[in-house]
Amino acid sequence: MKRRWILLGIVVSVNLLLECAAIATEPFHGPGRLVGYVVIAIPPSHGSLLGFWAALGGRATPWRLVVVTVGAVVVMRLLASANFGPVGPEMLVFLLLLQTGVVSLVLMIARFLGAELTDALRPDAAAPVAPDRQWIQFSLGSLLSWTTAVAVLLATLHYLPRKALEELTSGPDGGAILAAILGAGTLIALGAVWITLGARWPVGRYILLFLASGIGIAVMSIVIGSDEVGTISIFCVTQIVCVTGSLWLVRLAGYRLIWRRRVRL
Repeated sequence: MKRRWILLGIVVSVNLLLECAAIATEPFHGPGRLVGYVVIAIPPSHGSLLGFWAALGGRATPWRLVVVTVGAVVVMRLLASANFGPVGPEMLVFLLLLQTGVVSLVLMIARFLGAELTDALRPDAAAPVAPDRQWIQFSLGSLLSWTTAVAVLLATLHYLPRKALEELTSGPDGGAILAAILGAGTLIALGAVWITLGARWPVGRYILLFLASGIGIAVMSIVIGSDEVGTISIFCVTQIVCVTGSLWLVRLAGYRLIWRRRVRL
């Protein structure tokens, strides 16, 4: 148990330091173009990890996503009040929040279909694979909890700084570029989750991560421009290293992704 908390502590500490470094570096525009792509890749990487935690980190509940959203809004408000000048730091946090929302939504759907992160050391961890048909169990308390959490989440979104969103979607292709970044990050995150925490078909898991990364790079190259394929590749490789490396430590802590017969809310 002590080793597990040490590994998870390393995951949280290293990624928190990387995020702080990315936010602190971006406003000064000091790094070159290549390093800049690495810096910009860190927030969506952490958004993927937070989305993984929000969807699969324990009992199915939207409150973890609410915590991430409230925290991101508070940080963006603090960065805005710090008057850095450019909107860059707030934009990075907003990108993290968007990636968290997309990844958590996809993984929550997978959870409703039977996916579950479990402790491999527990006696019931080796549960049989779910049949073609699953059923969801929920109580009145769970229903009230989900309703309240969604209401709090929607109320919090009202306080998001609009300037950060406008910066992310500025330009004629701003929305398409943002969608490509989120789509590539989501594909990489799903591939990383399966390759690190899956229990079957090891060769297939590596192939899936390779294909997901290739599709992500191809989509971003089409939207942004084929002349940027080099820096786009650096952007995606940074996400692969960050997400996969973090989830490998989660695997070493004893967790695996399995399929349950019954989904509990």
